[in-house]
Amino acid sequence: MTIERVVRANYPLSLLEVLVICSIDDNGTIAKAQQKVAQLRRKGVTNVNVAAFKNKPINKPHGLNVGLRHTHNEVVTIFDAEDDIHPDIFNVVNTVLLNEPVAVVQGGVQLMNYQSKWYSVLNVLEYFFWFKSRLHYHARLGMTPLGGNTVFFTREVLQRVGGWDEQDLTEDADIGIRISLLGERMRVIYDDRYVTREETPPTLSQFIKQRTRWSQGFLQTLLKGEWRRGVLHPGLADHDVHGENPGADGYHAGPAVLPAGGSLHPECDWALRIHLCPRAEADLEDAAGDGAGLPTLSVGAGLRLCASDAAAGARHQ
Repeated sequence: MTIERVVRANYPLSLLEVLVICSIDDNGTIAKAQQKVAQLRRKGVTNVNVAAFKNKPINKPHGLNVGLRHTHNEVVTIFDAEDDIHPDIFNVVNTVLLNEPVAVVQGGVQLMNYQSKWYSVLNVLEYFFWFKSRLHYHARLGMTPLGGNTVFFTREVLQRVGGWDEQDLTEDADIGIRISLLGERMRVIYDDRYVTREETPPTLSQFIKQRTRWSQGFLQTLLKGEWRRGVLHPGLADHDVHGENPGADGYHAGPAVLPAGGSLHPECDWALRIHLCPRAEADLEDAAGDGAGLPTLSVGAGLRLCASDAAAGARHQ
C-alpha cells in the first residue's frame, strides 16, 4: 500500500507529512484509509492524516488544492494510490533540491506489466521514452508538461502559481506549463533504480478512456492560451474541507490521492555521494540544460544523519 511505502521510506519520519485525500462520498476508501491510519498510530506513527473534500468539482486537482492548504512542509509531492515508490526517492530528490537552484523535480515513472495485455508493451515503452527522453527535452526548452505523480514542488512555487486548475483535465501538464511561464527551472531525473512503478490500465476500454481524457486535457491547456499570457488560477480558497480528524486542523478523515510534504534535510545530503561525470558515463540524465556535466546520485542502503557515520557510508560510493 502506498501509505505504508511512504512512511517506511529511508528518510527521517519526523520530516514527512502524509495526507491522503478523496471526495467525501468515497466511503469504502475512507474506511480503508482510516483503518490504516489507526494501525500506524498504534505503532507510534502520527504524521499520517486523511482529508475529504465535499464541494465540486470532484476531481484530482480539487483534491490536490485541499492537500496543499492542509499541509505545511517545505516540499510537496504527489503519489497515486497504486504507486510503488522506491524507499530512497526522498533522498534523491532532497539532494537535487539542496544542490541545484530548481523549484520542481520530476522523478521517473515506469509501467511494469508489459505482458498483461496486447497493448501493454506499447504503453510501457511510451512511458519509458516519455520520462527518460521527452521530458528532458521539454525541460531544456523551458516549457515542461509535468507528470501526475512523483513530482516534487517547493511550496513557495505552488503558492505563486495559485495551485492546480480544478477545471483542467490534465492538471499536471497545465501546472507544469504555468510554472514554466514563471521562469522557474525544473529538473527531470530518470534512473531506473529509483523510478515509481505502476501498471497499465487493466482493460482496453479503461485505456481508451484514459487517453481520451489526456488528449482532451492537452487540447484544453493549449486552447486556454496561458502559454501566451501566464494567467494564474486562484485555486487556494479554503472553503470546502469537512472536519473531524483530531489534531489535523479540523479536516475530515478520507483518502484518494496522496500528497506527501517533506522538509529539506541538509544533514542527510552528504550520504548521497554526488559527483560530476562525463555525459557518456552518466547514470542519471540531466535536464537542467547547462550541459556542464551530469550529477550521478549514489544512494546508500540507509539514511545517515550524522558525520560520525561517514566511514560506514563510504562503502556505498
